[in-house]
Amino acid sequence: ILAFIELLKEHCNLDPDRPIEAQEIGNETLSSAFQAMMHNDPKANELLDAAYDKFQEQASLGMVCQAQVFDAKATILMQKAAADGVHASEISKDVDELFKKAHAKADEALAYCPSGLDAYVLKSQMQQSKAKLAANYLVETVKPSEERDPDARIAADEAASKAAIANAFERVSKDSAKSADAYMEESFTLLQTAMDKMPDEEKKRELKKLKPMAEQVPGDPDSETPLKATLLINLGNAHYEHSILRAAGKLDW
Repeated sequence: ILAFIELLKEHCNLDPDRPIEAQEIGNETLSSAFQAMMHNDPKANELLDAAYDKFQEQASLGMVCQAQVFDAKATILMQKAAADGVHASEISKDVDELFKKAHAKADEALAYCPSGLDAYVLKSQMQQSKAKLAANYLVETVKPSEERDPDARIAADEAASKAAIANAFERVSKDSAKSADAYMEESFTLLQTAMDKMPDEEKKRELKKLKPMAEQVPGDPDSETPLKATLLINLGNAHYEHSILRAAGKLDW
């Protein structure tokens, strides 16, 4: 939309840094300039094509968000099982059904917009969740501490989080940890596929050291995390999650 406005300013001979005031310019002048722009300027057709691609990406992203709903429901079931001390095998059927629905919606998003890499990231994350389910590595959600002192609250939250992870470690056996490997390998493959499908300009983009969060400025290109870096971070996190499952099963990690 903003690109269309900038092009319309050109056709109206307006200052590109100045807002368009319809009453000042006149609706007839704007309408005439718009019609001429759309009929005769090749840039307008290029913008329409870009708009189509953008809407296709957004529609695909909506399908990914629908998939995330099923993923969230599966995560909640796993968290409840951890809190109730229930073995993962008792909820695996219900969780698998939710993951199937999520994967189907993510696949629908990819079929509609093959360049939508968010679907690959979500499918990779779901494979990691399946790995945790297979390993019986279920972590209970920690309730925030009610301590009033900030330092005491932070210490209490950290202690509770460590205890929850320690309990999850106790649930994992050597065999269950091994059964998670195949799911993690699939997670890595999905992220690598996403990197392979990146646009060429993203593949060639030089990665620079990211600014600390406190120094990042919204809208500043130097503050944005490049797509390539985002996918590499996800891949690093996936390997980290795999190492946790291997360590819980007392395997080489």
